[in-house]
Amino acid sequence: LLFLSLFFAAQASAQTPHERDSLLQLTRNAPNDTSRIWALMETGKLYLNSNADSAVLFLDQALQLAQNIYFDKAIARCLINKAYTIYNNGRYNEALEFCEEAAPICTKLGLKKELGATYNTIANIWKTKGNNWLAIEYYEKALQAMENAAVPPFFPITVRNNLCILYGDLGLPKKCLDNALINYQAAKKINDETSMGLALQEIGNGYLALGQLTQAKNAFEEAVIIARRVDHSRLLITALLNLGDIELKRGNATKAREIFDACLPLSQKSQDRYNEMLTYHGISEVELFNKRVLIAEKSALQALAIAQDIDVKDYTYDIYLTLSDIALAKGDMIQYQRYRNTYELMRDSLNNKSLVRALEELEVRYQTRQKEQRILQLGQEKEIQSLRIRQKNAFIWSLAALALLLLLSGSLVYRNQQTRRLVAEKNLKIQEQQIRELEQEKQLHAASAMLRGQEEERSRIARDLHDGLGGMLSGVKQTLFGISGNQILPESAAHSFHQVVGELDRSISELRNIARNMMPEALVRFGLTDALADFCDHLQSSGHLAVHFQAFGLEKRLDQDTEIVVFRIVQELVNNVVKHANASQVIVQVIRDEQRVHLTVEDDGQGFDPAKLQVAPGIGWLNIQSRVNYLGGNLELQSGLGKKGTTVNIEFKLKPQA
Repeated sequence: LLFLSLFFAAQASAQTPHERDSLLQLTRNAPNDTSRIWALMETGKLYLNSNADSAVLFLDQALQLAQNIYFDKAIARCLINKAYTIYNNGRYNEALEFCEEAAPICTKLGLKKELGATYNTIANIWKTKGNNWLAIEYYEKALQAMENAAVPPFFPITVRNNLCILYGDLGLPKKCLDNALINYQAAKKINDETSMGLALQEIGNGYLALGQLTQAKNAFEEAVIIARRVDHSRLLITALLNLGDIELKRGNATKAREIFDACLPLSQKSQDRYNEMLTYHGISEVELFNKRVLIAEKSALQALAIAQDIDVKDYTYDIYLTLSDIALAKGDMIQYQRYRNTYELMRDSLNNKSLVRALEELEVRYQTRQKEQRILQLGQEKEIQSLRIRQKNAFIWSLAALALLLLLSGSLVYRNQQTRRLVAEKNLKIQEQQIRELEQEKQLHAASAMLRGQEEERSRIARDLHDGLGGMLSGVKQTLFGISGNQILPESAAHSFHQVVGELDRSISELRNIARNMMPEALVRFGLTDALADFCDHLQSSGHLAVHFQAFGLEKRLDQDTEIVVFRIVQELVNNVVKHANASQVIVQVIRDEQRVHLTVEDDGQGFDPAKLQVAPGIGWLNIQSRVNYLGGNLELQSGLGKKGTTVNIEFKLKPQA
């Protein structure tokens, strides 16, 4: 990844010795505290990239002085620069704490540039710690903070490039492609050819993962042209290797070999061992395709030697798979079994590590959410406690005033006593009402936290099913196909084999359907509109029901809890249509009109008597009603025996976001 540097460190190396001496002099003889804070902070920034201890020393002095005079803007900047310094020294947890302390200050003061730098450092920390989803979340926050802020134009490009790589690693080619296309246009606007070439590389990767080989080839070819023009050897080699893979996928082995032959001297000249390994592996695949097994074996062994030398286990097992195919083509079954066993052991080990890492990542995300909820809860408790103290003090002062008035004349004291008693009671009622409102708000946050916990648990289970068991079943299927592709089976055995593969396909499909229904990850990551569109498209793909989805006014995302509840309501209503309505058409419509949301699900199936729901409502209908009640909305059902179709209208008012 191209990690983005903090915005305030860029000018440090440009300082002359004379300017450095002037800053040091100013730290001692500044006319006021504000000037001294500025001088100390700028002096610390001079050492950000050269002497971390000196940088922290000056930044700590500036931070202490800024805290003494409550200079929030300087406090935020000192924290951000200090986080950047210790992050570069590998002290990731400390850096994260400083960033979390700086972020709310930047938000309160509207410091967009500083907030973007803070979120970017947090994203870099999570990426380094291996938590890709949290890294994506904070890179996106950094981009949002940079909007309309005075930042150099290449900063957002670099952040989006990080997002492209992360989305590609997580198997989300569409998100990778969308960000890469934005990056290409932004780089083109500022005429930055290197960034254009890198964006084209990611565009090609996105199209390649989506199976759109022609678009991928066009992007890689344009990247090659730019790489030659700006003399970017790594970009050139990577783009050429991808072009070679595309030609091999299309069966054009001669063209693929020409491209790989061109890559080999380039990677050797630039001492790019990783791409040299990929080149030898590509050559072995071409020669195996041409049935020149000895040449294929030689190239594969050269690739294996490099892979073991640079220790890239996540690619080495692919080379063992190729070697097993070569041994099978040679008829050497002993060598084939040895290579195949090594491949399967390495593959399973990497899959297990990936599963453990995914579980750890989910745990960190859960703890992060818990920490945010705890901070919010502590703030509410502190506010309630402060309100009670003010109430108690007000009552004490009222009694003191009453005692003072008793020393005056009887009639005047009596009237004033009645007046103050009424005022005190009114104030007490107002304060008690405020306390009740705060308690209700606390309960609402608790309910929201419980809902998020349920959804995160569903997400965890679905990810385990999809990535763990689903990946293993897919691996079994690929192994079966590898065996069938290299052996001629008797007719009876072939029939049984295809039955097993068919059952395996149906099992994988059913597993993914279960994961899709359980895990609204697309909803949490990309919003209600995309999640509902994906859900409706998936139902329509079965061919039994035409699902028409319409959304208006949802360009701005709703509160995350509200989006999850609306998604679950639609999911339950449409599933009821599929199970009971015998319909051919269903319309799902979501409209936002300022602070009100209207939801309609209408089908052309057989109607039913709504009175039955009053007598014996099913679990699904109770779930729908409870979610509508959570939103504080109204539900209207239109249907009847002998009528065609059923319509459900739901309307609710959006709750103000904190």
